[in-house]
Amino acid sequence: MQPKKSLGQNFFCNKNLAQKIASTAVENNPEFLIEIGPGTGSFTQLFTQFLAPDKILGIEKDDEIAQKWDSHFQEIPLLHKDILKVDLGKLICKQRTRHMGNKTYTFSIFGSLPYNISKKIIRKILVELALNPEFSDKFTAYFIIQKEVAQKYQQWQNQVNSLALLTKVLSDVKTQFYINHECFRPRPKVESAFVKFTPNQLFINQYPDFTYSQLTRKYKDFHQFVLHCFSNPRKTLFNNLKSHVKDDVLIKTLNTRMLSKRPHELKLDEFLTISQLLSDA
Repeated sequence: MQPKKSLGQNFFCNKNLAQKIASTAVENNPEFLIEIGPGTGSFTQLFTQFLAPDKILGIEKDDEIAQKWDSHFQEIPLLHKDILKVDLGKLICKQRTRHMGNKTYTFSIFGSLPYNISKKIIRKILVELALNPEFSDKFTAYFIIQKEVAQKYQQWQNQVNSLALLTKVLSDVKTQFYINHECFRPRPKVESAFVKFTPNQLFINQYPDFTYSQLTRKYKDFHQFVLHCFSNPRKTLFNNLKSHVKDDVLIKTLNTRMLSKRPHELKLDEFLTISQLLSDA
C-alpha cells in the first residue's frame, strides 16, 4: 500500500524500534488502547503481544486502509472516522463499559501522527480527556511527532511559548527519544520524536468544584488570553492586551511591574493568576 501525501502518511518501517515504542505505550498496563491512524498495522500487530485483540481500537480516516482492515486484523475493531470528528468522551465511555463495566480502569492512546495536524489532534485529546475530571487520571498518551514540535511543547520554563503553556496546564510532556527520518517510508525531511503526555490535573485543580462544561469554558478563556499575550512576543503584556482589555481595567487589576513584562518572562502560575484576575474584573 502506498502512503498518501494528501493524508500526511509516512509509514513506520523500523521493526526493532517499533517494538520498543509499542512496549513503552503499554508500560502502565492499560485495560485497553486507542490507536490513532494505525495505517498498515506495524504497531497494531505488536500491541497484540500485550493486549487481547478486542482491547485495541484503531481509528482510521483512510478509506483504502479501512476497507482492507478485516482481511489483516479481523479480531481488532476499527472505527472508520476522522479522529478530529470523534466524540472522545463517548468513545471512552463505550470502551470502558465494554471491557470493564463499572470497575476501575486505565487506558493508553497512541498514534504516529501526520505532522500537519498533530497539534490539532493532541489539543483535542487534552481538551476532551485531560481536562475532563472523569478521564484525566485514567490515561497516558504516546505520540510520534515532529522533533521541532516536541521541543516546543516542552519549552515552558525558559523562553516559554504559547503552545507549551497551554499544554502544560493540562499535561506533563516528556520526549522518550528521537527518531531518525530513515525509520519512515517515504522518508520525511525532518526528524521525529516519541513523546509521552501525562495529564497532570493542574488546570482542573484551579477550579475543584467545576463541572467539565465549566472547565471547558474557563480553558477557552485562558486559551484566548494566552494567545493575546503572545500576539507579539517582543511587546509588553500591556501592549499585547490593551486591544482586548480596557486600559483602566488593566492598570487597576495589574501592577506596573507585571504589565511591563514580556510574555516569555512570566511564570506559569502568573499566567493563571492574571487570567483569573482579568476574568473577575
